[in-house]
Amino acid sequence: MNEGNGNGLRSGSAEGTTTERRVTMAFINKTMTTKKRSVLKSLRLETFGSSGFTLIELLIVLAIILILIAIALPNFLDAMVRAQVTAARGNLSAISTAMYAHLLDWGSFHADYNDSRDTTLRYRMRSAGKPVCSPTPDLVFGTDGGLTFIASRTDFYSSGMQCPLTTPIPYLPSSKVLDPFGDGSVPLGYDSREMPVQGRDLIVYGASWSAGPDKVAGDWFRFFSPIDVNNDGCPEALPYSPTNGTRSRGELWVLVGDWDYPPVSHGCGNGKVEYLHQKW
Repeated sequence: MNEGNGNGLRSGSAEGTTTERRVTMAFINKTMTTKKRSVLKSLRLETFGSSGFTLIELLIVLAIILILIAIALPNFLDAMVRAQVTAARGNLSAISTAMYAHLLDWGSFHADYNDSRDTTLRYRMRSAGKPVCSPTPDLVFGTDGGLTFIASRTDFYSSGMQCPLTTPIPYLPSSKVLDPFGDGSVPLGYDSREMPVQGRDLIVYGASWSAGPDKVAGDWFRFFSPIDVNNDGCPEALPYSPTNGTRSRGELWVLVGDWDYPPVSHGCGNGKVEYLHQKW
């Protein structure tokens, strides 16, 4: 009996110990699992938090972007203006070449809207019955052309002003007679000088202009010009100069022909007196 009881006690003790171990292990596993979950949750929160930006960080980034735009935008706009100036000078050069070609074919430069009837007929209309270019300018304009006109738009900037250079013989493409500073509807301005030469009225020279970056058309006109470089009482056309600012006041132009005719004794009407520079 004693042996039996002893065995029973040892058996009961072993079973109790095993149970306690199981309970202890379960508790440990549960505790570790809880801690693991807590750690993983913490890691998830930290990971989620690190992928976002605070309001201050966003404002700093936005401020940097705005500073870069403020630095780059003026340079970009100035580059656009310089490109337009280059395009305007290119168109004026093309008109100069076309005018000399016209002179070879017709014996004169082309007439504008302000010349005599006979000169307009020969060097603009080509035919009285079926004129290829209108002898009369536009009187009504659909838009402002993207420019401010201080010289008469009707007399110097009508849509067909440079028509004799494109019709019927295309001495140059019609796109080359447009002012790049306008909206695409305004040609480079033109003023022809009609004078008697050996008993015949001819266009001895003609001047074409671009309004320039300030988009004011008419600074070539001596009556509007604020400058008189040589103090002869004859104001000269105001030239555009980028050294005064990319969008400074002034025009680009080209004079084609005998711009020194008539002599200076004629007064302020001499092309050389009016412009000082034959090409600008």
